[in-house]
Amino acid sequence: SMPVERIPLSNALEHFSDPEVWMAYRAAFPDLGEALHALNLDGRGFLNLVAKDLARHNTSGPRALAHLQSFELGDRLVEELLIKLSSGLLVATGIHAAERKTVPKELWADLSFDFARDTLHNPDRTIAFTHVAIEAVRASPRTELLERCVKWLQAERQTHGEEDKKVLESRARKHFGSALTHRLFNEAYARVYERERGRPRKQPRQKSSLKS
Repeated sequence: SMPVERIPLSNALEHFSDPEVWMAYRAAFPDLGEALHALNLDGRGFLNLVAKDLARHNTSGPRALAHLQSFELGDRLVEELLIKLSSGLLVATGIHAAERKTVPKELWADLSFDFARDTLHNPDRTIAFTHVAIEAVRASPRTELLERCVKWLQAERQTHGEEDKKVLESRARKHFGSALTHRLFNEAYARVYERERGRPRKQPRQKSSLKS
C-alpha cells in the first residue's frame, strides 16, 4: 500500500480545507504565522489583534470588516477540520507519553488546536499531544469502486431514466470490468434505488395540491 502522507498540523488547514475558504482567510494576514496564531484567540483576543492592526494602519472601516469576516472564516475552517477528524475521515497522530499515538475520536470534544505549535491539548492541559500530524484515511479499493458505481448509476438514471436492473448491470460490467461483482453492483443499486430486487420503483409524480 502507498505510504500515507502525514501533514503537520500547521499545514493541515491549507491541505485539507476548502481552498477558497482557506485563501480568503489567509489573505487577511501578513504572514502564515499570524494567520495560525489568530486561530488560537477567543473573540476578545481577536478584537485586541484587530484594534492593534487598525491603529498600526491608522484606518478602520473596510479593514475592520475584513478582519471580522476572517474571524468567521477561521471558525469555519476549524469547525470543518474537527468534523472530518471526529467522523474519522481524517486521523491525527501526535507524541503523547513519549510515543506517537493516534488521537482517539472521543477526545475531540475536549481538545483545542494550537496550529502554530503543532500541538493539541485539553482545557487544563492534562492531556497534550505534540508534533501533531494529520493524514487522510485512504478508502479501500472496494469502497472506491462502490462509490464510483453509485455515481455512474445516478448519472445513467438522469440520462436514460428508469431502466431494467439486468440491463443496467450488464452495462455496468462493461464499464467497470470484472472487478465489479454482482454483490457490489447490488449494493450500489440499492443505494441509488433503495431496493435490491427487480425493477426500480418509478418516481411518483407530484400531484398538484392547489385548492381554490
